[in-house]
Amino acid sequence: MENRAHSVVMEDRRKIAVSAVNEVCEFDEAGVVMRVDGAMLTIKGKGLHVDALSVESGEAEVTGERIDSVTYSNHEKEKSEGFWRRVLK
Repeated sequence: MENRAHSVVMEDRRKIAVSAVNEVCEFDEAGVVMRVDGAMLTIKGKGLHVDALSVESGEAEVTGERIDSVTYSNHEKEKSEGFWRRVLK
């Protein structure tokens, strides 16, 4: 798979836009885990919602009451851990 330019833009800890998204793996109100070119991206917060996802352009938008953290990790580590362990770290 070809790596694309990747960006993360956060506004007021309530909205985050991510480019180069390959897939949203899992999500709930406490966390969103997505695969971006070259890494897994975990967004933790409160009241999170995936408001937009375009598979064609690879762009996603997440909003919520509060975004607490944005964490990158490699694919291998994420596959070996459970979703809740990643979200609740």
